[in-house]
Amino acid sequence: MYFENVEIGDEGRGGETGDDPGLEREIGREFGVVLTHDSGGFDRDGRPADHVAWRRAELLDLREVLRRLPPGALGSGPDRLEFRRSRANYYRRGDGIWVRKNDAGAYRSGVVRIFDASIGDRQDHAGDTSELAGFDAASPIRAMQQTLVHELGHVVEGGEGVARFHAAVGWREEHGEAVAARLRETRRKGVAADRRVYVAVGDEVFSYVKGQLPEGGAHSGGTDPDTWDYARSQPREYFAECYSKAILVPELLHEDLIVAPARRVEDARARPSAGARAEAIEDRDAMARQWATLRAEVFHLTDADVERRSLELAARCVDRSRRDALVSEFRAKAARAMTHEQLARLAARCLRLP
Repeated sequence: MYFENVEIGDEGRGGETGDDPGLEREIGREFGVVLTHDSGGFDRDGRPADHVAWRRAELLDLREVLRRLPPGALGSGPDRLEFRRSRANYYRRGDGIWVRKNDAGAYRSGVVRIFDASIGDRQDHAGDTSELAGFDAASPIRAMQQTLVHELGHVVEGGEGVARFHAAVGWREEHGEAVAARLRETRRKGVAADRRVYVAVGDEVFSYVKGQLPEGGAHSGGTDPDTWDYARSQPREYFAECYSKAILVPELLHEDLIVAPARRVEDARARPSAGARAEAIEDRDAMARQWATLRAEVFHLTDADVERRSLELAARCVDRSRRDALVSEFRAKAARAMTHEQLARLAARCLRLP
């Protein structure tokens, strides 16, 4: 994950020693993960590894995220996933000098690295809340938490359900003589003549249909004007961002993939252009497929699961005068849930309502 225009200083950015090693061990035991930190010198790949350690507040944020994850999110291999606290990611210039990058996090070979750039930032969904995910105004989502879940999206990106999600999105790897011209056209106009946006990723070029990947994005407390800009940079990052939004802010993801596209169809129907109406309907249906595929194929949550929970809720509601209204409210909110954990939280909350 990458944050643009992040200035990183050394003061107050993680401390020189961890201030709660007992909590580190507790998290490791509870979730079967390994917590480490850079201790100075150079890492195993030869990059600078400035001394930094996990702070208690960061550990608490990490634990809150891990408690919200679906099964399999921490990997399925025999080796335990490692969460490593690092100052920054580096690249080596041509003159041999190591330069800090603005990366917020990274994942590679079983290690999720969290950098200073993710601590205290206000980009993407930092500051947002979610009833389904359990983040309220007193304890909204923090930047490091969204970075963690984004990188976990890369941990699970090799699954069959993820491949089906990519197919539903409609990303296309581009080849041929016309690609360079369409890439230049995209950079100049924002979209090529074939209504596709072409993006270069190293030596590869991918494209997607303009209007079928969100722009801007809904908020419930955050302020970032476009929470989808990094997602649109390439297929892997689009999945990781959707994965993060699904776990942390499912209501906002539903707004961006379901509600907003449907609203654009209604707006298009009020205009005289039949072409605009057809495009709006095509975009709405394409984004609805993304939502449905992510929910069913990646998180394995179905309408049958919602119905089963609805029946269980009705059976447990002792006040029959409230039962129909309670179950109706549950179904309406459950339509925006992405994980079984969110569904269980919603059911428990509904039972506690006066």
